[in-house]
Amino acid sequence: MRKYVLDDYIKANKADFTRSRLRADRKRTPCSRPRDAEELDIMIELDRERWNRWIADGRLVVLGNRRYRLSLFP
Repeated sequence: MRKYVLDDYIKANKADFTRSRLRADRKRTPCSRPRDAEELDIMIELDRERWNRWIADGRLVVLGNRRYRLSLFP
């Protein structure tokens, strides 16, 4: 297997990488479609219910103002 020295590899390929990065259009793409008001309300309600379920299960603990502890495996 061929071995590389990372610093040498970066120096050798930095110019090509920079050119290709600048050539590409790097702007952020917007959402595929804007959500209508009803869909947005439903998504907010589903998020609120999930949040409350996590608190009831003990998976999410509110520690204080804007401080939380989330346990992935309760």
